Amino acid sequence: MTADPKHMCLMLLIDHDQQRIVLGHKLRGFGKGNVIAPGGKIDPGETITQAAARELHEETGLVVDPAEVTDAGELLFTWADPLAQHHRVTLRTASRWQGELTPSDELDPFWCDFAKIEYDLMWDDDRFWLPGVLRGNAVHATFGYDSDQRFVVSADLSFEPRPLHR
Repeated sequence: MTADPKHMCLMLLIDHDQQRIVLGHKLRGFGKGNVIAPGGKIDPGETITQAAARELHEETGLVVDPAEVTDAGELLFTWADPLAQHHRVTLRTASRWQGELTPSDELDPFWCDFAKIEYDLMWDDDRFWLPGVLRGNAVHATFGYDSDQRFVVSADLSFEPRPLHR
């Protein structure tokens, strides 16, 4: 790897009362075909929270108040291909929103019950960290992927409890 990790964000919109999360089918770009949480790049001048809220709105039509968004940790992704740029993904969560789910050209969003999350349709790392975040923990992790960028070949995770916001 020759450059600093590409910094991105994810917004995990979690409805704890109904035990569900907003996910979506990725329609284009990196990860096309996977089920993912809304997120993406951080524009110049934006905070991570502003970027996560903007990405959620652009990809799902839902609006969250940045003052009600909480930190849920950070993930670092490394790739076996030495020319591939690593990714650093900062996680944010929210549990209050306005609006109705609306598909975009990038994501076809849906509410998914915690018990029905199809991890085999997601990035391989999600099965390691997402259950802990859904239980109310923050996560800090590093994942190494194989040369096909399909399977995790190494994982180092730590979780820390945090209060659930309802």
